[in-house]
Amino acid sequence: MVNQHYALRRAYEYFRDRVLAPTVIEDEATTHESPDGSTGTSFKSGHLQMKLNAFHDLVAALTAYLSVLEHDLVLALAFTDFDPAKDNLTSIIGDRWGDKFARVLGKQGEAARLRQ
Repeated sequence: MVNQHYALRRAYEYFRDRVLAPTVIEDEATTHESPDGSTGTSFKSGHLQMKLNAFHDLVAALTAYLSVLEHDLVLALAFTDFDPAKDNLTSIIGDRWGDKFARVLGKQGEAARLRQ
């Protein structure tokens, strides 16, 4: 398994920073001519576009964060009772993040509190 922590973490930080400091988009009005010869104006709200971009960046940041978490949990298997002769690493990699979390950190006490 290749350690991709740094690349995944950078993706998370990139999108997190975009959510925290979205790029300002100016309001934009466009005049266009219809096939019948009349003219019209369409208006694109910069504020609404910023909100949409920020939402997409938020989703990307959360996805990247969970990818880092899952990757690090698989790497942390080396510090648990993982036995490559008995345990199927490919299966564990395919598990949901909560199952990986429980496998590495347990299901009780502080681990349960942190997961919540």
